[in-house]
Amino acid sequence: MDSELVLIPKVLSLQLVFNKGAAYGMFHNYPNLLSAFALTVIVLAFIFQKHFANTVWSKIGLSTIMMGAIGNVSDRILFAKVTDMFNIHIIPVFNVADILINIGVLCFIIDFIVTHNAEKERT
Repeated sequence: MDSELVLIPKVLSLQLVFNKGAAYGMFHNYPNLLSAFALTVIVLAFIFQKHFANTVWSKIGLSTIMMGAIGNVSDRILFAKVTDMFNIHIIPVFNVADILINIGVLCFIIDFIVTHNAEKERT
């Protein structure tokens, strides 16, 4: 923990943390592997968005996942670490790219629910 600015006591603070690994610091000794994985995610998300995404939710989900991966991989390539800053005290400190990736996953969950319900109504 380098520095912290408490916004809402015991709920939310801004905290400067440098993470050389993935979530929870996993794979911190493998920066090239993490960068390669993120680049693979970006390429696959782009391909899926062009050829397979057929709903608004899936397109938004893939776009936000790509943006988050681009943010994290650019940090890794430029600085050999990711800069995290949001601390809500119940999970590890995270950044805007992590938020985008989670929004993308949420979009896929919504897409699944909407598609599943639409298929139920058809039958």
